[in-house]
Amino acid sequence: MKKIVFLAAVILLSLAPSYCFASREDIALSQDYQLESEKNIFKDKFSWGIDFTYGLSSVSSLLGLGANRFSEKPSEEYLDTLGMSYSTSDFSLALGASYLVTPRLELSVGLPLSVVMAEVENSGRRKVKHPQLKFGVGDVYGGISYALLAESKSRPLVVATFEAKSALSKYTFMGDGFVGLTPGVYLRKFISGPVYALGLAGYTFRLKRRGADPEENIRYGGGFGILSENKRLEFSLGWSQTGKTKIGDRTIMDSEEDLTLGIDFTTIFGGQTSTIGLSLSGLEDGLDWGKNTAGLFIGFTF
Repeated sequence: MKKIVFLAAVILLSLAPSYCFASREDIALSQDYQLESEKNIFKDKFSWGIDFTYGLSSVSSLLGLGANRFSEKPSEEYLDTLGMSYSTSDFSLALGASYLVTPRLELSVGLPLSVVMAEVENSGRRKVKHPQLKFGVGDVYGGISYALLAESKSRPLVVATFEAKSALSKYTFMGDGFVGLTPGVYLRKFISGPVYALGLAGYTFRLKRRGADPEENIRYGGGFGILSENKRLEFSLGWSQTGKTKIGDRTIMDSEEDLTLGIDFTTIFGGQTSTIGLSLSGLEDGLDWGKNTAGLFIGFTF
């Protein structure tokens, strides 16, 4: 089946297949569409990975660019209600592991970590917030992927996914403050020689917490890839929309939308893979270098 290049939700798009949780190595569930170099990836049932990201939050890295990614600073009421601090950072790291239960069923877990610059309130009489360097643990997540259909000449590979994330993070760069439950689907079909098309979609139910009632997050996208004996290049475009957050009839966080373009390059060497991804988000209103955000993703799976 596939092994997780962790996250990827890079998304590549982060849309790359990981954007919505189908592992990056699902280029080959069917032996008819599996290269010799790929077969080495699936010999071991257990694998682990480490990802480094620049310009992307841990939430983006795990759930796909734009997934609950704050394009603007949340309101003070939002932060106070959920017991969070607004934070920024350039770098983050994520650790993950996956276990191939059967050739069609895979389980995975992930732990995001980061050093953030957080707005912290002092303990004096005058409550003033000031920036302070903090180490943060993000929203731990777990997922399951099941191959419903193997790819054939007449049909695409179809992988059903389900992912659950916690609300452990105290910093906005590492989480959104809500537990999320996300069913999704990933499709891939070779269309001409080494060229294949891919598509994916996910719907995140965000659970009410501390009186705050969040609306859902929807994301979908697609792209195409080129596969050689031990390399893969993917281009993808993904859309994410997160609904409002309310307390009663009062809105404490407006809805957000995000359009992201991604390019992903993976090298397969033995039973390991390495991936480097570039992304450009905030494209829903077109190119605007003052608003667009560029990101870099580097991941290794062993």
